[in-house]
Amino acid sequence: MTEPQRFSGTTSLIPGPFAFRFTFPVLRVDGVPRAKAPLLSLPDECRIAIPSAMERDVFADVRLGWNPEGLALEVRVEGKDEKTICNPDRLDISSAIHLMIDTRDTQTIHRASRFCHLFTAMPAGVDSDEDSPMCVQRPIARAREDAPLIDTDLILKEGEITKTSWRLGLWFPKDSLHGFDPEPRTRLGFYLFVTDREMGHQYLTVTGEFPFDSDPSLWCSLELAE
Repeated sequence: MTEPQRFSGTTSLIPGPFAFRFTFPVLRVDGVPRAKAPLLSLPDECRIAIPSAMERDVFADVRLGWNPEGLALEVRVEGKDEKTICNPDRLDISSAIHLMIDTRDTQTIHRASRFCHLFTAMPAGVDSDEDSPMCVQRPIARAREDAPLIDTDLILKEGEITKTSWRLGLWFPKDSLHGFDPEPRTRLGFYLFVTDREMGHQYLTVTGEFPFDSDPSLWCSLELAE
């Protein structure tokens, strides 16, 4: 998983969310990550509203939280009938999240800077090994500068798969995100794309006809609130 991969979708009209700039408040959650399972278990107040729900059904519950030590993300998908597949070599059929973070929230650039990060994560590894959720950092296509490669072992991961659901929790300590410093900088650029062979594609805002995986101007903002 070292080559950039473009995400694609189909739509006949420009999506409504394209016309807006979205900013999501992210609540401060002290006490995470926990020393024992569950790693995160973010409360309902941490759930973000998915703007793409203006035009299509959404299937993934997305929650975010932060504290001075890092950023927390939890994604939950329920109501499945088919087996959850996780294969880093087959992103087209895998249950996964693709996460983009800009620690400078620079909304005016069309090519990624060294502060822009792209991660792909799954609730399990190959062959649905439930004990091994995975997260890898990936290059961003057309980047003006690449973000420093990090040791992804720094990212704490927690996955759970059942017959009808999957859940993935990620904790990004501040050292895992180049330029992350929540004291003077309370805003982050952000985009999230969730995939599942059975449930489909869930975009945060614009669809795969737009180059959200390489153009930070298409990302949303996170406001780190108290």
